[in-house]
Amino acid sequence: MTQHKTLDEYMELSYRTYFKEDICGSDPCVVGYNPELQGCMAQGSTWQEANDNLKVVRREYIALLLELGWDIPIPKNQPEFSTIPQISLRIPSPIISIQNLETVAA
Repeated sequence: MTQHKTLDEYMELSYRTYFKEDICGSDPCVVGYNPELQGCMAQGSTWQEANDNLKVVRREYIALLLELGWDIPIPKNQPEFSTIPQISLRIPSPIISIQNLETVAA
């Protein structure tokens, strides 16, 4: 398949990026990856370092695919709401019910 985009054009695309905390050797670290680019991942000691490293790795990954003439996955269209930041909350046990809160507030 003929490539229709340059490396810079691919780098402008919005690939989904996920981060997770992990252990690298014996130290805590953050691992970032792009699911559309199978195997494209990087790590860092902070979220920012992992993100910076992932940008470098993503560029090298796409450059290699271009050099080999392989197809480069295009990011899947995401629903508009998927760009809204999400926060995960952990609520300690026991969970206080609304009824108990109303009793305490009264």
